Amino acid sequence: MHFYISNANSSNIQVLNFKKNNEINIIQEEKVKGEPQPITISNKKKILYIGIKFKNRINTYKILQDKKIKKIHSFDVIGTPNHISLDIEEKFLFCSSFHGNLINIILLDNLGIPKKIIHTINNVPGCHFSCTNIDNTHLISTSLKSDKFYIYKFKEKTFFPETKKKIKLNKKSGPRHLVFHPNKTIIYNINELNGTIDVWKFQKNEFFNIKNIQNISIIPHEYKNPPWSSDIHITKNGNFLYASDRNASIITLFKINIYNGKLILIDYYVTEEQPRSFCISKNEKYLIVLGEKSNSISIYKINNKNGSLLFLHNIIVGSRPIWVASN
Repeated sequence: MHFYISNANSSNIQVLNFKKNNEINIIQEEKVKGEPQPITISNKKKILYIGIKFKNRINTYKILQDKKIKKIHSFDVIGTPNHISLDIEEKFLFCSSFHGNLINIILLDNLGIPKKIIHTINNVPGCHFSCTNIDNTHLISTSLKSDKFYIYKFKEKTFFPETKKKIKLNKKSGPRHLVFHPNKTIIYNINELNGTIDVWKFQKNEFFNIKNIQNISIIPHEYKNPPWSSDIHITKNGNFLYASDRNASIITLFKINIYNGKLILIDYYVTEEQPRSFCISKNEKYLIVLGEKSNSISIYKINNKNGSLLFLHNIIVGSRPIWVASN
């Protein structure tokens, strides 16, 4: 298993190899001009994209056979990149800018290289995330500063956002990231400022008719400091969901009710200091957590029956690791 880390203060990307004997090796350190932050990977085209803060650009790297990377392109965007994602068909790249309050919609060529910005969605206050739904018909984005998320319906056969709906959340919740349930009718969004997850349900093909069915905390009752929640991921089978909080330095495990999609709290795991980002490995066997303050990562084995995490190993990485992605 290989995974990729962006280290903001070290200005580099590290490629790590995790072996079956729980040994971790750093096999490459790629220097970057600027502060590397969000990462997304095209498994179809063997491409890694990374957003560069302050330089306002996206670097494109080819993932080689040995899983090392080689830079092949650099592309300027509008606003500082805070999150990047691909549409389902991997023809477009979406670059969200928290500071720019906008989303870049970028056309890719057949090799996966950014070609041009075809549209910019403005006036999304504190846009920290955007992605298409599983059917590739809508774009959904979070607006952390306005306590909303936005749903855009694409014009037929294009990626031009034709209509929009605003979804209001609780005041001072700060929606940050979200994930879709594989059944295509449930969304889970993590709220940075109040340490909760909202669960939303909609009927298939009726995305605008969306209803909140649950709001649940990811923070232990005994924890009294303000939350600062960050990341959220779901297993491909839709059975388990994990969420992180940076102030509490925890990963929270939920089981997902198979009948209604609501979350059932299972456990809390104290982990790396300030876990800004984590990911589930491509084979669904491991969970990798970054510590933005500890400058290290931890790897856990996922129990496929109950979702529990078993600590395996940790390793020191670069300074201020921001993002991790598995390949």
